[in-house]
Amino acid sequence: MALNSARKILDTILPWSSPDPKQIAGQVVLVTGAGNGLGREIAIKFAKLSCKLVLWDLDERANEETKAICESVGAEAYTYRVNVSSRKEIYSTAERVMDEVGAVRIVVNNAGILRNACDFLSKNDEDIEATIRVNMMAHIWVSGQRSQ
Repeated sequence: MALNSARKILDTILPWSSPDPKQIAGQVVLVTGAGNGLGREIAIKFAKLSCKLVLWDLDERANEETKAICESVGAEAYTYRVNVSSRKEIYSTAERVMDEVGAVRIVVNNAGILRNACDFLSKNDEDIEATIRVNMMAHIWVSGQRSQ
């Protein structure tokens, strides 16, 4: 409900924020963190625009559920289990996607984590490093693969 309200407000204020479906139909769209929440909603939106979806998530079951929803509206969708905190996994999966699906044209870097959501300074080094790898470095690594 909140997402729908936000979308309506954005569409009113910024009418260009909703792409013309004819411009992106058939395009390959990669959504990271597609298994749940906002990532799933974004994937469904692109599915309704007739895009070909590449869904990345660590949670295979949830990612398959997103795929099923997208396919139910007629989209072609591919799922990959990817730990986006691993540069090597991102790079190797990007190669697989290129071979199996084709070139990605639209990237939605949605995956993110917040471990032990408390005072940042009291977090241990492992939690801080994991948060930085997923919330910052993964975006750079995924976008870097997109540009190659």
